[in-house]
Amino acid sequence: MTEALSRYKQRNTFHDDTSTFQIDPISGLPNLKGLLSWFDNFSADDRNHEKHVIVSLYWIPKYKELHEQCGIRERDKMVTYVGELLRLSNTQNSFVSQIAEDEFVVVNYLNDENEMPNTIDHATNTFFGLREEFDREKRKVYGSGFELEVNCGCTYLYGGWKRDTEISSLIKMARTEMFANRLKHNNESKAKSQRSVREDYNSLMLLISQNKFIYHYQPIIDVKARNIYAYEALMRTDREINMSPLEI
Repeated sequence: MTEALSRYKQRNTFHDDTSTFQIDPISGLPNLKGLLSWFDNFSADDRNHEKHVIVSLYWIPKYKELHEQCGIRERDKMVTYVGELLRLSNTQNSFVSQIAEDEFVVVNYLNDENEMPNTIDHATNTFFGLREEFDREKRKVYGSGFELEVNCGCTYLYGGWKRDTEISSLIKMARTEMFANRLKHNNESKAKSQRSVREDYNSLMLLISQNKFIYHYQPIIDVKARNIYAYEALMRTDREINMSPLEI
């Protein structure tokens, strides 16, 4: 961890030559403007178009609850800690940013396509392993139910990508994957009872973008003629989405 942090500090010259408007004042990481600026410069070098890119989104879904449970200062320390863990968990060829108060984006860029699965596995396993250690320590203060929940989703950009590729589109794809992962791993009843307006919106976007509707056609029968003369079309969602027609 010490070596990883040392490498990061040595290569992280971003703060030295960038306006403070591109830096998050709490975590010290590049913000969304900083990420967009970095990716524009990254794309401007044609040699980078042969690299394979991984865009990962990390989201703290209970950001407001952290404020209520721990207070503003402690919440900000925890968010900063998430940023530090992401720095430590990723390789030298990466860019870590905080694009919103509760969202981080990590961009990894590799020469070898075969290294993409290993890179993301190493990063996520390291990050969540360190975060679990953090949870164990904080439970001594805030009780056994404390958890600094962080969800993750990734999208891949293979070598040969075009110069007009937008990082914002890649972030949206990673967010969709992140929310799909969250739905898969959460207990349905728990997700139902605690779901926020934002989560409902994300569910709807995932539902539409990936066409996760399920269609049933119920026959309507003419009893006298003994034949089917029409069908009632019923549209539902799969168990992953778990939204009723009324909610949609």
